Amino acid sequence: MFGTDVAESKPDATVGDPRGLRDGSAVVGTGEGNLPGRVFGLLSLVPVCALTGWLLAAFPLAALGVFRPVVVLPVATVGAVVALWLGLALIRRPRTAIRAPWWSVLATGAITVGFAVFTALTHSEHVIPRRDAGSYIQISYWLAHHQALTYPYPAAAFGPTPGNLGFGSPAFYEHGSALVPQFMTGWPMLLAAVDWGWGWGGMLVLPAVIGGCAILAVAGLAARLIGARWAPLAAFLIASAWPVLRVAQSTFSEPLALLILAGGSCLLVDLIVTTKAGPAVATSAGPAVTAKADGGGQIGDRDINRIRRVAFAAGLVFAGGELVRLDFGIDVALTLPVLAGLWLFRRRAVWPYLAGVGVSGALGLIDCLFVTRPYVQVNISSVELMVAAMLAIAVVTVLGALAARRYGRSLWVSRWWRVVPVAGGVAVLVIAIGLVVRRYVSVDHSVTDAGVRQFTETAQRRLGLPLDGSRGYGEQSVWWVAWYLGWPVLAAALAGAVALTIRVLRGRELAWAGVLLVYLGSSVLTLLRPGITPDHPWADRRLVVEVLPGMVLFATWAVAEGNRWLRARVRGAAAQPNPAARSNPAAQPNPAAQPNPATEPNPPAARRRFAVTGTVALPWALTVAVVAVLVVPIWKATGPVAEDRTELGELAAMAGVCRALHSNDSVVLTDTLWAPTIRAQCQVPVAHLNDPTTAALDQVTASIRSAGRTPVIAGTQHDALSDLGLDPVRAVRLRTRQDQQELIQRPDGTMPLLLDFWVARP
Repeated sequence: MFGTDVAESKPDATVGDPRGLRDGSAVVGTGEGNLPGRVFGLLSLVPVCALTGWLLAAFPLAALGVFRPVVVLPVATVGAVVALWLGLALIRRPRTAIRAPWWSVLATGAITVGFAVFTALTHSEHVIPRRDAGSYIQISYWLAHHQALTYPYPAAAFGPTPGNLGFGSPAFYEHGSALVPQFMTGWPMLLAAVDWGWGWGGMLVLPAVIGGCAILAVAGLAARLIGARWAPLAAFLIASAWPVLRVAQSTFSEPLALLILAGGSCLLVDLIVTTKAGPAVATSAGPAVTAKADGGGQIGDRDINRIRRVAFAAGLVFAGGELVRLDFGIDVALTLPVLAGLWLFRRRAVWPYLAGVGVSGALGLIDCLFVTRPYVQVNISSVELMVAAMLAIAVVTVLGALAARRYGRSLWVSRWWRVVPVAGGVAVLVIAIGLVVRRYVSVDHSVTDAGVRQFTETAQRRLGLPLDGSRGYGEQSVWWVAWYLGWPVLAAALAGAVALTIRVLRGRELAWAGVLLVYLGSSVLTLLRPGITPDHPWADRRLVVEVLPGMVLFATWAVAEGNRWLRARVRGAAAQPNPAARSNPAAQPNPAAQPNPATEPNPPAARRRFAVTGTVALPWALTVAVVAVLVVPIWKATGPVAEDRTELGELAAMAGVCRALHSNDSVVLTDTLWAPTIRAQCQVPVAHLNDPTTAALDQVTASIRSAGRTPVIAGTQHDALSDLGLDPVRAVRLRTRQDQQELIQRPDGTMPLLLDFWVARP
C-alpha cells in the first residue's frame, strides 16, 4: 500500500508522485520548496510541535506539585525547542516541500488572523463552573496559584464536629482526603501558564489564539493533500463553521485538540510521502547512500535521521493528545494501519513513531491513573469502549500486516483484489446512508446518568417536547453536522470520501491513507455515539475535532478534483481540430494565404486568445459557483449567532462574592456552584451541607465557632436558606446571557441566565 510495488501491479499516471497529486499539487519533485511554500509548511507545524513539547515537559512538574514559573518555564521551553527540532526536520526536503504561491499563504494567513481576532473580541466570560468552560478555567486558576492540581480538604476550618459536610464541587472531585481536578491536565496547564503573565484576560483569549493555529494546521493539511491553492478554501470553510468558532470563544479544550490532530496529521503525511528506500549502494561521489526504489533520487544517512526524527515527533504529537482529551486514544489507534503499511515496505519511520507514541502515551496513562483518576472512573463506560476498540484495531492491524507480508504480492496482483477498492467505496457510501436513515428507524436511549436525565427532562419541558430523560438524540447526529456545514458540503464530502477510499485502496493518493483512516473512522464513531449531553450548541463540541475538519477536507478535495477534471476536459475539447475541415481537403486553409488584419474582423490570434480565455474561465466560473453553494448554508447558520457573547459579567460577579466574605469566615453552602470561586479566588475555606436541615446547620455552626472562626451560610437560592430559618442577604445578582439549550433544532441565539449569591451569618 505504501510503496511502488502496489502501484506497479496496475499502471497509473500518478505512480511517480507518491501522493498521487497532479495539477496544483503541493509536492516539489526536485529541489527545495519555494519560499512561500517553506513559510506555509513552517506555520502549519511550529505551533503544534512547540505546544506538544511544552505540554510533555510541563506535565511531570504539574503531577509532582511543582508547577511554578521558575521551574516550568525553562523546562517546558527546552521541551518545545526539542519538539521543534524533531518535527521540522523534513520541512525543507524536496519530497515533502510545499509549492505555494504567495497569494495562497497570505490569504490563509488573513483567514487565520481574522478568525483569531474575531473570536478574541467576542470571547465569553464563562468563569463560573456551571459547565466545562468554567470548570477548565477554575482548574487552571487553582494550578497557576497553588503549584499542584490536588487540594487537601480544609477540615480544620470547620471545627472538630462539623457533621456531614462535602468538599467536592464543580470542576473538582472528592478523592481520599483531597480534591482532584475533573479533566485531563494538558489544557489547564496552558491556561495556567498564561495566567502567570496575563491573568484572567489572557486565559479567556488563549482559546482564540489556539483556534487560529488550529485553522492554520487544517489549511496546512489541505496544502499537503490537495494543493496550496485550495488551502484558503479549506481554512475559510472550517473557520466559518459555528461550532469551531464557538469553542474558540470559550475556554474549551477542543481548539487545542483540533490543533494536535491536524498538526499530527501533517507530520504523518510528510512521513508517508517520504520515498521508500532500497538497499545501500556505493557511489563514486562519496560514502554509501540508499537508493530510492521509485527512482526519486538517493537518501543519505542525514535524510534517514530526519525521517526518524519526524516519525518520533509525529508519535509524540498524536499520543500527546491524550493529555488533552480522554478519548484521543482512538485517533492514535486509527494510525496503526498506516504504520503497518510503512512496516510492510520497510520504511524507517515505524519504530521511531511507536517510540514517540510510547513516551506520550505513558504520560497520558499516568494522568489517567494517578492525577485525574476520578474523572476516568466517572467516564469508565466510554473508556472501556475506547480500550476495546483500540485493542481490536491493533489486533486486526497486526494480523493483517503479517498476512500481507506473506501473501501480499500474490493478493495485490490477483483478479479479486480489483473488487476490494470498489467494495471499500461502497462500504463508505452504505455507512453514510445508514447514518442518515438511522433517524427514521431508531431512537437513542443511551442516557443513564441521573443528572443528565434530569437536565434533559428540564429542557424537554421548556421546549414542549415529550418527557424522556433517557433520550440522547444521537440518531440525529448527521443533522447536527448539516446544521452548520449544510447538505451541499456533506454531499461533496461523501463523494470525496468514497472516491478517496477507492483510490487509496488502488495504491493512489497514498498521502490520504492516514487522514482517511483517522478523520473518517473517528467521524463515524462520533456520529454513531456522540456521548454528550444532547443540548445545542453544547453537544456540537463533539463535531469540532474530527467530524467538521474531515468533512471540510473531503469536500475541498472533491471541489478541487472536479475543477481539475473540468479544466482537462475543456482543454482537450479546445485542442481538437474541426472534424469537418479535417475530412474536406478543399476546406483546408491555404498556407500561402495570410490574414489581413485590416480586413479580418477576428484574426486567428484573437480567436486563439479567446479560446484560451474561455478554457480557463469556464472551469473556474463553475468552481466559484460550486463554492458559493457550499458557503451560503454555512454563513446562514453562523452569521446570526457569530457575534453573540455569553456569560458576560461573571468576573465582576466573582469579585462581588469575595467582597461579601472575610478572611476568618468558614463558608457552608446549600449548593456547590460558587465553591470553586470561594476556595480559589476568595481563598476562604468552603464546604457544603450534604443534608441541609436545621439540625445539621446548628451542628456545623457550633463546630466552626469552636474552631475560632465565623460561620457563613450561603447559596444561590434564597428559599434554600430561608427554609433553614435564616435571613439571607443577596450579595451578588448577575443578569447575563448563556448559550441556548435546544434539543431538536439549530440554536439561533442565546437565552437569559440569572445568577445570585445569598449570604447569611447565623
